[in-house]
This record gives sequence, structure tokens and C-alpha cells, in this order.
Amino acid sequence: MRSTVAQSQPRSIDVDRRTTRHPGYKVSQHCRKRTEEERGGIKASAGLAKVKLQGHGRVDAAFALALAACNLIRLLAAPA
Repeated sequence: MRSTVAQSQPRSIDVDRRTTRHPGYKVSQHCRKRTEEERGGIKASAGLAKVKLQGHGRVDAAFALALAACNLIRLLAAPA
């Protein structure tokens, strides 16, 4: 008997032109991309992809510390 694996189909998200024509939409997408990149960096470089802590408080503290470090790096890398 063969086992079957569910195949994910490419998602097609139709965003209406009424939404994308506003200048705020482009700004929102830019901010969203930056935020997602930061979270991905935290997971990769700070070792939070697989958290080795127990409890919400400890995980929140580790995430806050990693986020603060990313903010400091961003501030130091900003042009003066």
C-alpha cells in the first residue's frame, strides 16, 4: 500500500487593484518585509528557531533580548 503525501498547491492571492493603488500599501509591504527579515534573523542567528528554554516568561525574555540586539545593530548601521 502506498502512502500519499498532501501536495501543497501554489496559493494565488488576488489583491484587488483598489487596495494596491494606494501609496500606503507599498509602504506597508516594505515595513512588513523588514519585520519578517528581522524575525527570521533572530531565529537564525540568536538560536531561537528551536528554543531551549521552558516557560513563557523565559522565552519572552530571550526574544526581547534578541530583538533589542537587532535594534542596536540597526541603529549603529544607520547612516549618520
